[in-house]
Amino acid sequence: MTTFVCTKCGYEFKAEKKPDLCPFCYAPIHHLIPKKDEPDEQPQDSDKD
Repeated sequence: MTTFVCTKCGYEFKAEKKPDLCPFCYAPIHHLIPKKDEPDEQPQDSDKD
C-alpha cells in the first residue's frame, strides 16, 4: 500500500493505487504525490560495545 499526499491541502492517506481525486478536498490527480514511507524501525542490539 502506498501513502499519498495532496499538495493542495496536505492530506495524507493510504491506497493501493493512485485515486482520481483527493478524498479530502477533491483536488485533481496531479495534486497527489506518493510519499516515501519511512523504513520500519529496526530493534537496537543492546550487546554492541
